[in-house]
Order: sequence, then structure tokens, then C-alpha cells
Amino acid sequence: MEIVLHRFDVLQSGATSQGGLKVLPQGQHRQQKVAVGDSAGVVQCVSVKKGEVTAAFKTLPTGHKVSHVTLGKGQPTQRDKIFVAQGQAVVGFSKKGKQFYSFDTNLAETISSFHVIDNSIWLTGEYTFTQLVDHAEAQFYIAPDRINDSDVHVEGAVTVVKHIADSHSASGLNTGRQEVLYGTSNGVLGQLFLDHQTAKQGWQMKSDVHKGAIKAVYSSIDFTKDGINEVAIGRDSGSLEVYGFDQQQQPVLIFQASLEESISTIDGGFFTSPNVQDLLVQTYSGKVVAFSEEEVGVYQGSRSTPTSPLRRLTSQFSKAMKSNATVEEAQADANGVDRVEAAEAEVLELQRRVELERQAFAQISAKLIASTSHFDLQDSLVLDVDDACHVLTVETGGPIFSVAVQSGVLLDLEESPVAVLSRSPPDPANGSLTLATYRCQESTNRVAIRMHVVEGQYGTVQAFVVPQTCPRVCKAAVHIIKPLCMHHRLTSCESSVPMNELQITGKFDMADVHNWLTLSLPEVPPRAPTADHGTLFFQGAVYNSILVCQYRRGELVLKSDNLSSLAILREFVTKEATLQKTRIQLSFKLDAGSISHSVNSLWPRMKQHMEHSRENLLLEALQEIKMQEGECSFLAADLKMLLDTAGRGKNEQAKESIKLEYLIGLVKDMFLDWQRFSGRTSSKSRLGQLTEMLHDSCTASQEVINFILNTQ
Repeated sequence: MEIVLHRFDVLQSGATSQGGLKVLPQGQHRQQKVAVGDSAGVVQCVSVKKGEVTAAFKTLPTGHKVSHVTLGKGQPTQRDKIFVAQGQAVVGFSKKGKQFYSFDTNLAETISSFHVIDNSIWLTGEYTFTQLVDHAEAQFYIAPDRINDSDVHVEGAVTVVKHIADSHSASGLNTGRQEVLYGTSNGVLGQLFLDHQTAKQGWQMKSDVHKGAIKAVYSSIDFTKDGINEVAIGRDSGSLEVYGFDQQQQPVLIFQASLEESISTIDGGFFTSPNVQDLLVQTYSGKVVAFSEEEVGVYQGSRSTPTSPLRRLTSQFSKAMKSNATVEEAQADANGVDRVEAAEAEVLELQRRVELERQAFAQISAKLIASTSHFDLQDSLVLDVDDACHVLTVETGGPIFSVAVQSGVLLDLEESPVAVLSRSPPDPANGSLTLATYRCQESTNRVAIRMHVVEGQYGTVQAFVVPQTCPRVCKAAVHIIKPLCMHHRLTSCESSVPMNELQITGKFDMADVHNWLTLSLPEVPPRAPTADHGTLFFQGAVYNSILVCQYRRGELVLKSDNLSSLAILREFVTKEATLQKTRIQLSFKLDAGSISHSVNSLWPRMKQHMEHSRENLLLEALQEIKMQEGECSFLAADLKMLLDTAGRGKNEQAKESIKLEYLIGLVKDMFLDWQRFSGRTSSKSRLGQLTEMLHDSCTASQEVINFILNTQ
């Protein structure tokens, strides 16, 4: 069953971090308060009374970003205390805003999340996890990889976890186990049951294409009143989703809303009303929004509503009499009108003051004096495995004016639904093969730029973000494109496909070979394993190929069914070893079956793009015939159907052609790599013959395989 939730905008703070909001427990009154921390170091606590947001307290800016907000979890007297993390310090506030606690932990890392239980503080950094008891270190752990929120056995980096006190398992088979819900960077929502020794996988729900990473999970509210709490999740794309459970205890979507910017935190409680619970959602830009089953009393105006306060009041009384409403109800509506008018007057006054400040600044900066203006920027570059492309995301605390993209790597940039793309010609002399600008629409806080890159090319991509502020300022987000950027890491791999093997030996240690893998492959842990050997598994997004990296002191063994991946790694490692003046020896074992496997995995997509390209050529001719003849009843049935169902524009046709050429280029690279590894020389004439075969729709995959292996 679907549910209906009404939106109520609570407040707007500065930019926030994941876990920057917390609902306080109930006190004397049933309605609860919410505490919020932002990037300026401001901590504030608000509540709702008679439909109005009321501030309990608000601290002054400290300049130290609030990275996490939590409540005490120990004795009952501690549970209404607000604790915030600012850098390496933990600060405590009472529910009335009085600071009663401050402690500098002296950690080497910024605190990303923490918990306070009586006299113990559990601190999580980027790579460390620490327990303090009475301000003294009791336990300490260094993780081999970055800590997002926890580390569980699942494909994709875990971005958020949530312990569930009331289990969603009604069968009783998991009695005595603790339930944990987790969300991952590739959009998977899953369930685990943990005890002291084992972990049992519950249900797992994969997201649709392009839905976004899960940043927040909450499950302590029962909207459907079936005795099982729903699960609410927030994604970095701004999607808020609420899932109920069917009779088989599988999640079912019952509510969805879009906030159009990254969601950082979700919590719940009796916030807007003492009768029903609300979902409290916090976004990156600092918006706090409540979703409730009851509509909060907000005046809904219309164009036909009289503008005069007296006429509005008379209109409200008239409507009340017609609907047999009481005078008190009509007066409540009139009060709503007064609140709207007061808010409108306040907005006009603020606009007037902003304009005066702008004019004053224009007089000061008439001589183009350099100035600085701080704004918060959140950025990421991730691989979309389903679409085999990279997504560069930039998000600010306010509207974005433009984003300029520059790279020394040739990138194929896609159009954006929220911005206008303008391409500039490459400038190879200055190392810029890609130059483009995205000019954003109004009120755009988040821009996701999709880009395609060919493996083997590597360098940096920079995004210069200009917000809609005065004066104009800019921040640069820099990301590295690695040689095997189209691969993503797996936790394990069981594959029986034919593998080629490349072995590299020499006088190098574990740190050297781990550094080579870090520079050439994504998602490699920054620290080398403490054991005397290491193994990493990767999968390619284009071929779905497998890459296995086994290494120890003096030896690196690479195995893959994609020969081009090994060729790229051989070239890169050789270059790095030469720069380090390290002598290495290379040996390899080729498997002809890997060529058959790779070509057959690409062939269905190549045939599909060939067919689309053929249809596009036919469509152009058919449209010209239709323009000249006026009607096309004499055409064959399949041609008339193609003409009637033509919906692809010129941009889509161009994309089909680009995708086909990209796949043909991969097969040609595979041919050249096989020739090099086999010690043969490849002539331009043979490469031209292969190109003609790949463009011929009548060519079979086995003919291409035989040509590459030179067995014709």
C-alpha cells in the first residue's frame, strides 16, 4: 500500500555533514525538538508550536565545521544532552543551549562520527576507530581501508549503516541476532543479522539505474500501523524513499519524494504534532524538511484571493459560513493569512537590505579589488557500472552559476538536464584536450556530469565551480583518472573464464607494488597489507572482464580475460619502475580462449548499435521520401513501421554512432595487443581489413576471432 506524506520546510542552516541532525527524546511534552549542526560551527535546536518553528537556542559561529551530531546513550540524565564533533574536539550542550562539556581528543584525523555512552566515547576517523574511557585511550584500531560508517561483506563501498532495535524478521529464525541495515555507493539496500561470531545475509534490494548512492537510513517509524517499522533511505541524488514490507518480509516502495539535492541525514519523532510521527530529512545545503501524515497548518493562497487584508478576512468568513464552519476556524485561517503577509514583508525588507549592500560593495570594488568569499563544496567522481561511464558530481550550499570542466584526457561529455553545455576547442599546446562549460539553471545546487573515457588514457579532470554569489568566486575540484579507470573492485571472485597471465618480478618490496596498483586502479586501499602477500579482484565495466592482482615482495602476478587490461598495466608499471630506476623482468602466458570470450561478450552490443545505425540511415531516406511524395502507403510494412516509430533525434543518432566506434576501437586495440604479446608485427593493411570487417553488418563474430588469432 502507498502512503501520503505532507512536506513541511523547517529551517535553512549552513551546509551540513552526514549525521548532522538529531531528534531529542520526549520530555514533559509529547512534541520533540531537533538539533542541527552546520559547517560554520553553529549548533541550533528548534521545535514547532502552533505551526510555527520556534528556536530553543542557537550558538554563534565558531568557524569549526560540525561533522557529526549525536545524543548521549548512557544514563537517562545523559540522553537529552547534545554532543557535536568539531575537528578533533567533542563539545556538549544541554537542551537549553548551555555548553557543559568540551574535550580535545588530540586525534590525528577529523572525527567523522562518534557515540557517547556514559563515560565512554567511541570515535571514528577516516582510517581509525578509537574508544576513550574517562578521556583515556582504551581501544584503538587502524583499518586497512577508508571507514565510511562500517565494513561489511557486500559488493560496493558501504556508505551508511543503521542498527535496528526492533527486527524486521517476523519469522523468529534470527532470534538472538542483531539486525543491521546498510546502504552502499552503488545504491544497494541490504539487511544483515549479526551475532558475536557470524553474519547472516537477509534481504538485499538493488536500485534502478542512476538512482544514486544511499547516504542515510532510518527505521524507527511505523506509518502503515502493521507492527513492522518502515525503512526510509536518502540518496545523494536527492531521492527520499520509504519502504514497507509484504507478507514475505520483502521491502516494497510505499512513498517517494525528490529534494533535488543530496540527503545527508534522516531521523524521526513527534516534531510537528504530538499525534503522529514525522520523518526529519536534512540535505547537504542545510535544508531541514519534515514529512508528516498530517498537513501542518500553512495558508494556501491562490491568484483569485483578494490582496487586501480586510477583503481576505471577509472572504475567509464567507467561506466559513458557506461550509458551516465555526467562527474560530475562520479566525484561524485569517491568522494564517496574517503570517503569510508578515513573511512576505520580511522577505521584501531582506531583499532591500541585500540590494543596499550590493550597491555599497560595487562602489568599493570599482577598481577590481581582489576579494575572497567562502562557500562549501562537495564533489565526487564515481564509475557508473551499468552505463559504463563516469559521473562527476559537484554540489554547493547555494545555487551554482556555472561549472567549467578541463582535462588533459579526451573526454566525451554528455548533456545535463539542469545545465546548458558549451564545448570549447581543445588546446593541446597547454595540455587541455577537454574544455567545456555547464551554465546552470536557477536554484541548481547539484550538477551531475556524465563522461566517457577510453581506458589507457590517464591524467586529471578539474571542475571549476562558480556559485551565484556576488562577488564571483571559484573553487576547483580535482580528480584523477587512472589507467584502468573503467574497472571497479570486487571483494571476491570465482570465475572459470580463460585467463591471460602477466608476471612481473624484480627487486621491489610490497610498498612499491602496492603503490603501482594504487596509481593504476581505482578503489585500492591506500595502505599496503600487513601480511606478506596481497590479492585484489576487479571487474571491467565494458567487457565484464575479471582482473586478479596477486603480489608479494619481488613479484606481481596479473591475470585477466581481457588482454588489453594487461597491456595497459604492463606499460604503466614499466614506466613507473623506470622512473624509480627499478629493474624488472616480465613474462606472460597467453590463452587464445580469452580472445573468443572477449569478442563474444562485446558482439551483441556491437550488432545492436550496427542495427540502430542502419535504421538511422534508412530513416533519413524515408523521411525525405515522405516529404517529396506526401504519403508512404506504397512502402513495405517494416519500413512504414520504422517511419511511424521514429523517435530518436539527431543527438541520439550521433550517440549510437559514437558508441559503435568506441566498441570497434576496443576490438582493434585487442588485435594490436595480441600481436604485440605474440611477438608479431601488425601492418596497417591488416588493421584496415579488420576495420572493414567490423563495419560490415554481415560479419560473424567467429570471423573476427579468427582474424585476430591469425588462423584464417
